Amino acid sequence: MPMRNCDAGKHYFDPNLYDSCPYCMADEIDMADPNRFSQQEPVIPPATHDDNRTVRINDYNVEDTLTKVAPARNQGSNKTQYPSHSNKTQFIGFGEHNYDDYNQTSQIIEEPPVVGWLVIVEGAGKGRDFRLIQGVNNIGLDRNLEVSLDFGEQTDKLISHSSNAAIVYDIVSNVFFAERGQRVTNLPRLNDNVLMNGVNINNGDIIQVGKTKLMLVTLCDNNFSWI
Repeated sequence: MPMRNCDAGKHYFDPNLYDSCPYCMADEIDMADPNRFSQQEPVIPPATHDDNRTVRINDYNVEDTLTKVAPARNQGSNKTQYPSHSNKTQFIGFGEHNYDDYNQTSQIIEEPPVVGWLVIVEGAGKGRDFRLIQGVNNIGLDRNLEVSLDFGEQTDKLISHSSNAAIVYDIVSNVFFAERGQRVTNLPRLNDNVLMNGVNINNGDIIQVGKTKLMLVTLCDNNFSWI
């Protein structure tokens, strides 16, 4: 349809879009009216079950949505419960779960299973124990080590901050062995002898770093293993 000339003969407009000239309507607006630009709240018809239109965020319960999509947390704990398809590292002997059942999520091991302990029997921190896990357990002063011997002013000054020695547990062969740290000035000892790399150790053996002596107490042995 061709463009139509308005009744005033001033403008052309598309009659498919407008019943009357929009330009003439604009000319009739009272520019002195302070409410000429005020906006009215749009009327939104109620949604039906099969209405796929976008819902305004003000009409949506955001808190409920976050509860459904966010990972759950245990009450009284800062640990996040990840869904059953989590990519977190699993531990040998602890990865066989029925992930089709969401209730099994709570049974996923978030910490490595304990395999034994080191107990300080002589030196600073005497009587303290440290849980050992499968893999490498480093001994030193750094707080991020598995066996941190930092006791403030009472700390054994002969111990290095980096790993002085390490207790290693292999869950497949079910054996413990010890390794010496790299670039260690004061050599660690095993049962009063210089610690040699890769030597097997057993329940009751004494590891010495600096002046501190630690006894190995094994949970996993010939009578018990996690696999």
